[in-house]
Amino acid sequence: MFKTKEPRSAREKRLVEQLRENPQLFERFESILALAHEEDGANVRSADEVESVLIEQLRQLGNETLSHWASSAEQKVGEELKSNNPSVQQREKKR
Repeated sequence: MFKTKEPRSAREKRLVEQLRENPQLFERFESILALAHEEDGANVRSADEVESVLIEQLRQLGNETLSHWASSAEQKVGEELKSNNPSVQQREKKR
């Protein structure tokens, strides 16, 4: 189990760096952890409410993760294609 008083492991450092590189995922994990640590009386919820919020947070986490993965995969494929054929031009997706 992870203990905060121990020096950071390479695994923990890698996780922190990855979260810094992906602020949307960082925020999503932060929201999920906040649910687990709700302690003030103002946010007292039933188990059903917490479950509902958690399910939505996990869905959003999945969507954000998949979106990040797709962007990264698209960029890698484009770079590989361009390195194999320098005359290829990559079109940018309109947003």
